[in-house]
Amino acid sequence: MDIYDIGVLAAVVANLDQPSSFLLDTFAPLEQVEETDEIHFDVDESKPELAPFVSPLVAGKVQRGQGFSTKVFTPAYVKDLRRHDAKRVVKRMIGEKIGGTLSNADRAKMNLKSDLVDQLARLGRREEVMMASVLVSGSVTVVGEDMPTRVVDFGRDPSLTRQLVGALRWGEAGVSPMDDIEDFAGDISEISGVTPNVVVMDANAWKLFRKDPDVIEMIKADASRGGEMLRVGPEARGQGSKKFVHKGKIGTFDIWVGNDIYVNPETKLIERLIPEYGVIVAADGGVDGLMGTRCYGMVHDEEAQYSAMRYFTKSWLEKNPSARMLLLQSAPLVVPYRPNGSGFIRVR
Repeated sequence: MDIYDIGVLAAVVANLDQPSSFLLDTFAPLEQVEETDEIHFDVDESKPELAPFVSPLVAGKVQRGQGFSTKVFTPAYVKDLRRHDAKRVVKRMIGEKIGGTLSNADRAKMNLKSDLVDQLARLGRREEVMMASVLVSGSVTVVGEDMPTRVVDFGRDPSLTRQLVGALRWGEAGVSPMDDIEDFAGDISEISGVTPNVVVMDANAWKLFRKDPDVIEMIKADASRGGEMLRVGPEARGQGSKKFVHKGKIGTFDIWVGNDIYVNPETKLIERLIPEYGVIVAADGGVDGLMGTRCYGMVHDEEAQYSAMRYFTKSWLEKNPSARMLLLQSAPLVVPYRPNGSGFIRVR
């Protein structure tokens, strides 16, 4: 039986698993385009030095100015090609009245629109996964068909990626998750100069965190002062995405819990955006924080005039056999201009 042939339609059930953009919106609000194959940016290498004391009776010594370095990264290239053959236009579309009410030409247009929406959703999901990789490892691994695997390493300090083991793991006697987060935030601030203000953890880490006596006492103290109480119930909801729940504030940190997943296109396996028992501690993506930037390089297409943009789409007709083709191209890379503004801990 062909489920798209004429039959009884009781309802349309939409797939609610839409891509999240929470990590991008929070940590990479900036955008940069370059009409080359490479992304360039300058890194300020200044240190918190002091002006020197000298006697007013001696000549001042020449001080060396602070410098900067320029980093260069080559973004990956995305191509999403769809084929619309003649058979698709004679099939009833989802939601179309039984018996069919649309013309074949109308179905062709709606199929084209549906595929474009899906292409953009997949591109957005790819960018979100890159952002997660930046926050978890300080790097992005690019794997694709007919291309060598390469790692874009942004040079995050190795000490900002940690694994707690043995008696140091959350849930063990005497371990304070809040102390761990505050100490880790202090290390990030010392290395990068920015102040972490966002904590994102997976559901397993959250269960251990909310049961900690220190956290419970801080919640009570904040509530007594009229502050925003951390919400521990399952009904808590936040802005930005259904996949990320805002649990409130504790101390100076916004606490978020994320459960987003995606299908790895290489392995076809479902993977977590935030690894199990993972905790991200980071500054937000503003100019005083991580400065996360969605970068886009040149589109390798004459019809796009070899310019840089988030994406370029085009459609054409194949003559024999007749088929409408739809192609989306993009050269995206999510770049943390201050890679040491974030860190990751696996707490078990």
